[in-house]
Amino acid sequence: MRYSSNKDFNQQVRQLIKKGWLFKRRRKHCQITAPNGKYIIFSNSPSDCRAFKNFINDIRHIQNGCTQ
Repeated sequence: MRYSSNKDFNQQVRQLIKKGWLFKRRRKHCQITAPNGKYIIFSNSPSDCRAFKNFINDIRHIQNGCTQ
């Protein structure tokens, strides 16, 4: 299954799903939910050059228990 048009997003989402995260496709965006209930929403086709770095940073915040 393709989770995004970006290969880096695909690879990262696959790894997260193996760890127990849940994936949900929306119309123009996707949502990935951590086992603790917090979630991240990202674009199906990210065009920003920092989108992947921001996505990784959001994952780290959720995994470390930081509040936003």
